Amino acid sequence: MSTWKFKPGQRDAALEVISKKGDEAGKIKGFRGHLYLVPSDDPDAGVFIALWEDEESLQASFEGIFREISGDIEQYAASPPEVKKLHVHSAEIAEIVPELAKPV
Repeated sequence: MSTWKFKPGQRDAALEVISKKGDEAGKIKGFRGHLYLVPSDDPDAGVFIALWEDEESLQASFEGIFREISGDIEQYAASPPEVKKLHVHSAEIAEIVPELAKPV
């Protein structure tokens, strides 16, 4: 999970770059999915959650796609992201209604 603080008004531009790169992540071994979360009370923040099959795939992402995306959106960021490694304890994922997946 990475929490980003963007320069004022730059979140949408950064998320556009992340979305394009996210399509590439889907082709990487061990990639299981991702979520972009944007707080409704902070227009300059965002949370990115990537799901990886195993520790090896996660580590490879840090050296590859995550580093690449971080470099691509650095110009929009107010500071480096806060990164936390979390393990999924449990999950229930239903089909996402397209209207809910659209930016607010």
